[in-house]
Amino acid sequence: MLRRWHTPEWKLRQRRITRKKHKREGVWRTNTPIQQSNGITVEDGEIKRPRVKRASINVDVPKKFSITNNTEEALAMFNKGFGHKEAHQEVYVNMSEVSTMTPDAILYLVSQLHYYDRLPSVRIAGNMPADPECRRLLVESGFTKYVRSNVPEPEPSAKILSIKSGSLVEPEIAKQVIDFSRGHLGIQRNKNSKSIYATIIECMANTRDHAYGPEDKDRQWWLIARYNDAEDKVEFAFLDNGYTIPRTIQQNFVEKAIGIDSSLIESALNGKFRTRTRKRHRGKGLPRMKQYNDQGFIKDLTIVSRRAFVRCNTGEVKNTGSRFHGTLLTWSLS
Repeated sequence: MLRRWHTPEWKLRQRRITRKKHKREGVWRTNTPIQQSNGITVEDGEIKRPRVKRASINVDVPKKFSITNNTEEALAMFNKGFGHKEAHQEVYVNMSEVSTMTPDAILYLVSQLHYYDRLPSVRIAGNMPADPECRRLLVESGFTKYVRSNVPEPEPSAKILSIKSGSLVEPEIAKQVIDFSRGHLGIQRNKNSKSIYATIIECMANTRDHAYGPEDKDRQWWLIARYNDAEDKVEFAFLDNGYTIPRTIQQNFVEKAIGIDSSLIESALNGKFRTRTRKRHRGKGLPRMKQYNDQGFIKDLTIVSRRAFVRCNTGEVKNTGSRFHGTLLTWSLS
């Protein structure tokens, strides 16, 4: 096989072309560039760098980019683009055809980019949706703060509480969510602020207490809220990218063999004491959230975790064909 060659001037020109490509509006990439230091040897006083063949994956984001409303297609896309950890991998995320987008999908995308940004051998880039509404939602959500992009920083939107993240229980952020809800729904209409506050604190506490093993240092939760003026409600999405709910539940032999994740979620929602820690104060969060949903304090409670999908309002319970890494909870307030 013929080896390619080039002059130093050609190499400099190619770098300039690459920089120009990255300056195109609507193009973004993760912060960490690929490192190719592995395998460097010294022979006869000369440094030898191995030629690295990078695996390239192009991922087309579905037109309906939503985990809660287009679960199978969205998770299949994520597992194609983010389900591998080969060295020197390049992934291009094509969002140009997206016509519908929900905050939960943005939250999961940002969490995956955050994870892979720690791997120096993986580079991820992509474009912005052509649809102006989807593009605005993506930018106003705070997405561009987590990637390198020349997309101008947007003015703060009154309709979106941009992405928040952390690893501890942070009452101040929970208060921001309450203030955001009150601002749109009014104090009189938002009588259930305490239940919303308790729900968010419970989610944060779960992340800290039992969503991770002691060896996992990246304890992270992600939160976003949006006011849907068409339906006059505030929509919430909370993502815990640690251990899934089925993994933290004590399982019997049959459940381990069959892998019925959806029934495990149902069991946890109904308050059956099955936490693997065997501590009585654990495992109270999901039953309390379901109680709030049943009483009408919150609405549309939906849970996606590992291969389980549960929508409490409609009673929809199913196992998904593709795996979700972590636990996603969405609900609304009107």
